[in-house]
Order: sequence, then structure tokens, then C-alpha cells
Amino acid sequence: MQTVEDAGFKGLENGDLLKAATGVYEVLITVDRNIPYQQRITNLPIAVLILVAKRNKYEHLKPLIPRALQALETITWPSGRNRNPQLNRGHL
Repeated sequence: MQTVEDAGFKGLENGDLLKAATGVYEVLITVDRNIPYQQRITNLPIAVLILVAKRNKYEHLKPLIPRALQALETITWPSGRNRNPQLNRGHL
């Protein structure tokens, strides 16, 4: 797991960020609720997991970790492991 900054993607907008992450990562975890409205994410080769909390601070996001881990377990990866298409459209 890496932050956008750690991955060298800091400053990239959503479309460019998704392109840069595709092929490098299997999942993009974000707090940006607008991605589904700004980008066509349903057919991407990368899963997008959107965390929805009252605020985007650690203490508000931390309670979502168990559900995020459960959601990650339901993904079927392109290599043939299980992938839940709802994850590309889902919010936690």
C-alpha cells in the first residue's frame, strides 16, 4: 500500500491518476466521492474503492478499515481470482 505521494503520482488529476495506477496497482482506494461522476470507472482494469466518512481524517477513516478489508477480499483480479463488479461502483 502506498499513498499517491509515495507512488510518485502527486498532482495527477483523477483520469491521469487512474491511468498511472493501472498496471501498477490492482486497487485505488480513495476518499474522492466524485470519481464515479468524473470518470468511467465501471470497465477499468483497476478496482476503485471509495471510503466515505464524515471527514477525511484518520480518526474518521479508521472505523472503515474492517469493511474495506472485507471489500478487498471480494475482488476478482484479472488473473482469475474473484472480482466483484459492484466494488467498482461501491462506497464504504
